[in-house]
Amino acid sequence: MMNQKIGLIVRDAGQVDETIKNAPDQEVTTEYGSVAVKMAGKWAVVCCSGFNGDYRLPHEYNTAAYLAAFGVLGLSEVVGLHSSGSLRPSLTPGTLVIPDDWINFTSPQVTIISGQRRHLTPSFSRRVRQNLADAAWKAKVRFENGGTYWQTTGPRLETKAEIKVMSNFADLVGMGLANEANLAQEMNLEYGALCSVDNYANGLGAPGLTDEQIAAQSHKSVAVVSKVLENY
Repeated sequence: MMNQKIGLIVRDAGQVDETIKNAPDQEVTTEYGSVAVKMAGKWAVVCCSGFNGDYRLPHEYNTAAYLAAFGVLGLSEVVGLHSSGSLRPSLTPGTLVIPDDWINFTSPQVTIISGQRRHLTPSFSRRVRQNLADAAWKAKVRFENGGTYWQTTGPRLETKAEIKVMSNFADLVGMGLANEANLAQEMNLEYGALCSVDNYANGLGAPGLTDEQIAAQSHKSVAVVSKVLENY
């Protein structure tokens, strides 16, 4: 029987509920490293920081290994869950966004392609995006279907001047989605992203934005995100 599980990548263990945290692990060995995968119902879940309470910064992720693990397991459909900042005053924290494009001018271009002619046209999977939208409608949660994500290098947040420039061209800002989407496409995985808006970008909201505030909102979004995943 074909494996019906769907791959899910989260940034830290605080983005998922207890059902996933308590699910059994399966160690998967890939050519890019070993990955612990939680088998939770229909989901095969990878946490970039691990499930033991640690935290890794985006530039420390082994994204190629995370995605390759799904290929080893025979999965073809992957959802990436991302915490993001809003570049629009009307896009309020607490909203979910299913982006349909991304920008990545400054971050290192992560690739597994070498020694061959293969220039991919970047895109999200239409199927995964539609499945996410259908699930969000069923869950009756507040979401936007479409939007552009601007990836920055990190690990620092963006300056107010940088945000002014980005807000002319994108709706969301974050540090990892573009690399993930790019590698997924190179590995022939059907990939789509669900972004939780966890803060206004620097200069758009209340002054004194802190990392603790961003993490707190991200963890508040768990209940809403879980409803979408249940209906996927």
